[in-house]
Amino acid sequence: MCVSMPSSPHDEIVFNINWRRVRFGMLWIALLVLTLHVYVGVTDQSDLIGESLWRRLANLDSETSFPTWLSSALLAAAGVLCWVESRMTNPEHRRRWTLLGFGFLILSIDEVAAIHETAAGPLRRALDLEGALYYGWVLPAILIVATAVAYFYPLLRSLPGGVRIRIVTAGAVFVAGAIGMEMVSGVLTEQGEREAWSFFAVATLEEAMEIGAIFLFVDTLASWLASRGVPLRVTIRQA
Repeated sequence: MCVSMPSSPHDEIVFNINWRRVRFGMLWIALLVLTLHVYVGVTDQSDLIGESLWRRLANLDSETSFPTWLSSALLAAAGVLCWVESRMTNPEHRRRWTLLGFGFLILSIDEVAAIHETAAGPLRRALDLEGALYYGWVLPAILIVATAVAYFYPLLRSLPGGVRIRIVTAGAVFVAGAIGMEMVSGVLTEQGEREAWSFFAVATLEEAMEIGAIFLFVDTLASWLASRGVPLRVTIRQA
């Protein structure tokens, strides 16, 4: 990222972002986190020096770790890009892009606050859920996803072919990871397999799918904006 500083207080500060470099850096960070996560899982019983630090840096299944922050940051970035797109699109799709941006912001907050996980237990007990629905939050999540697909379908149809395919792929992978793999985890948890290698593998795949999907979405929107060469200016006012 290149920053052009003003020669006087009234000049503009211009941020020039080389998205190719950002993409390269983000990809390597994600691969490093995944590698460290597998390493921590394999050496879990070895009591290695600095093990608690490695867990903070790489445990994909923990809500208080670097991967959680990474997912939250990517979701927030997706929200910002959606809001940028809402200012550039035609009026009939502006509200959809704006709502999509708010949706990503909510997901970003939830990734850190773990609101959905807090609701899992009460929903399970209230609705007497079991098996694939052991984590009760997946039931309302399925309904929300179905509603979102119907609402955002006109927006998807308006996108260029390549952009549409990548966004649909990102959405499908994210839902398959966040909801599909969580349902598999629910079955394993109910069967008392939470400490087994099968649960570790499912949890790893789940988080990897989520991070990969968000990364694909952010990369798609950022690359699309870059290809159009649209200048972006942020103005901060008192009122």
